Amino acid sequence: HPDPARVAFVLALLGKQGTQEATKALVSVMLSAEPRKAEMAARELEGKELAAGPLARALADTEDVERARLLRHVLKPLAKNIAPALRKELLDAAMDRLGSGERGWESHLDVARDADPDAVASALRALGGKLRKQGIGDKAARVLSVLCRADRATDDDRYGLASLLLAKSPKDTRHASRAGDESLTMLGSLLSRGYDVAGALKKDRTLELEHLYYVGFHFSEEGHPLGDELLTRVVDEGGRGKVAKMAKNKLALSSR
Repeated sequence: HPDPARVAFVLALLGKQGTQEATKALVSVMLSAEPRKAEMAARELEGKELAAGPLARALADTEDVERARLLRHVLKPLAKNIAPALRKELLDAAMDRLGSGERGWESHLDVARDADPDAVASALRALGGKLRKQGIGDKAARVLSVLCRADRATDDDRYGLASLLLAKSPKDTRHASRAGDESLTMLGSLLSRGYDVAGALKKDRTLELEHLYYVGFHFSEEGHPLGDELLTRVVDEGGRGKVAKMAKNKLALSSR
């Protein structure tokens, strides 16, 4: 009906019924009606546990990003009421889209996280590791950055992201460039938390001596012992190479 007041009246009647059929009708309006009417229907479903299943089913099935956002808004407070199988379906869809670089993963992931934050963290960790092993560093970094924005991330997760960012860093030792390098910022944060950055870098087979020199140079400039430790390692392992000579020179300067 073209009259919004009449539409609101009918949707309110459906909302008061509290039946499966009325709930499905309201979800159908959310999926198919014009945005204003869809939002009216959404308001009638807010806080109703009965709606968790139909809303989650609709979210899992829709390809419309804007409708998915509307469904997410209503569904997030009800996420704990979603059946485990449907939770997994939402999480799998989010992982598939995020891993392949598609749009529209955010709503699925947000609802899945509210339903089971530990399962989401484990799935993101596994996907990031898989992409990294496949050599798809950019996508792996994207996945781990999503994980590291959540409270279930560990310092190992944060180091993994820092390592991926460091691997694609231009390694420009000028102060202005280093100040804007997120990998160095993350490593500094990990050091302040007591994380064994030196040990992690030693075990990291994805990094070259040039990366270690760059990190060593930075922390030597910052006056942190990690700097000289890494530069010494570069000297020991670099032989007569250029990077070893650069590290040796930097150690000599820092000792003055």
